[in-house]
Amino acid sequence: MLVVDDDDDVRDILVLSLSWLGYDVSQAANGPAGLEMMAVALPDILVTDFLMPNMNGAEMVKSARARGFDVPVIFATGFADTRALDNAIGFKANVISKPFSAEELAEKIESALLKAERKPAGAT
Repeated sequence: MLVVDDDDDVRDILVLSLSWLGYDVSQAANGPAGLEMMAVALPDILVTDFLMPNMNGAEMVKSARARGFDVPVIFATGFADTRALDNAIGFKANVISKPFSAEELAEKIESALLKAERKPAGAT
């Protein structure tokens, strides 16, 4: 699992929560660093903030998809307009709104992974 968030405190809490839930977690402080990490080792799932400077989460996901990194994504964000997220990303986004509990995050991750497993081969 890869967590990408520009806020050190939020990223630390996400990493600690996910580690507590039993996930092996890597982290990056911004979109370009996240893309570099995905090029080395593709995670099972990407948990990222939407609003980040220089490259927002949607731009990072679009760039990842263009590079062939097809990984389930969860946007952990305080940005409330999910329609804007959907429009920016070009597909139905998996979104969890801050603040959330570790249990809510675990449920969202399981849902995203199940949805990815049901996706037909070759679908994006």
